Amino acid sequence: MNNEFICVYISQRMRLSVQHLTTPSLQQNAIGETTYIQGWCDKISAPKTLIPSRVLKEYSTIKEASVGFQTFKKQFESQGYEFNVPQPARLSSPETFDVCFSGFGKADKEELMNLASSHSMEIRKSVTKHLDMLCYGYNVGPTKLTKALEQGVMILNSAQFKNFINTGEIPDYVE
Repeated sequence: MNNEFICVYISQRMRLSVQHLTTPSLQQNAIGETTYIQGWCDKISAPKTLIPSRVLKEYSTIKEASVGFQTFKKQFESQGYEFNVPQPARLSSPETFDVCFSGFGKADKEELMNLASSHSMEIRKSVTKHLDMLCYGYNVGPTKLTKALEQGVMILNSAQFKNFINTGEIPDYVE
């Protein structure tokens, strides 16, 4: 594989994007099928994982991919897809990624907080108007969950949060 991987990609949440990974690697299963593509994403300054079946087309340059993006967007819109997703009601800050951990034992919460801090996330003790994500444990209070839901905050359990950190994607389900 080359030193970079550039493509138009559609996520599981139907978000169309141009993806640019440096130092990409193909991960394969026991029978040699590519299960995912992983590399460094400069845009988010973190590793990112792509699912091959969601790669619409691979390109040589970002410029070509940007043109391809517009072509795919028009094609999907002509088929009735809408890409203008309503913005959440929360007032998330563009400079930080704010996360709150609730309902965990002390050791588990500390581990998650260290993981978040090592990825430049801001740790919040409560559901604030700037919160991006609530990561909940077995003993989370209903008030925090309700407030997070009302604000349109992303709500994940610890397995989903770790997957988000490792791959950059949020799973529809937890294995």
